[in-house]
Amino acid sequence: MKCDEIQNELILYYYKELDSEKSAVVDTHLKQCQTCRDMLKEIEETLRLVDQRRDIEPGEELWDSYLDNVYQKIDESSPLARFYKNVFIEPKLAPILATSLLVIILVASSSLYLVNKNKTYEQMQLAQNIDLFMDFDLIQNLDLLENLELLQETDISNEQKT
Repeated sequence: MKCDEIQNELILYYYKELDSEKSAVVDTHLKQCQTCRDMLKEIEETLRLVDQRRDIEPGEELWDSYLDNVYQKIDESSPLARFYKNVFIEPKLAPILATSLLVIILVASSSLYLVNKNKTYEQMQLAQNIDLFMDFDLIQNLDLLENLELLQETDISNEQKT
């Protein structure tokens, strides 16, 4: 393998996460290549330092002033950002906004319900009217059939007389 391929595998090699075949290839290469050995040493030192680091917790004064600093940054920014702060960040406006949103949702849903209810009623009326017209057509067709039967009977009786 070439040095750049070996160097890509060095972190996995350090953590012993390579399979035995690749690990043997890296071992062989490291015995022959000083550059890759130096890079492995640098990786080992860096990872040891990272493992030894300690987390630093910020002091209480930072957290006390953090929100004030955010508000100050917002005040220094655009009017839209100030509006956002006044409407969404200020806790006293939250109940008002929630109530307003609830009222809007209720009004919209009830109006949609009423519109759909009226459409359903209109559709029912239309269906009844169609049924009525179909019944009327049937009655007319029955009258025509009866008249046709009478004509045929009259024709038959006239033929019999002659």
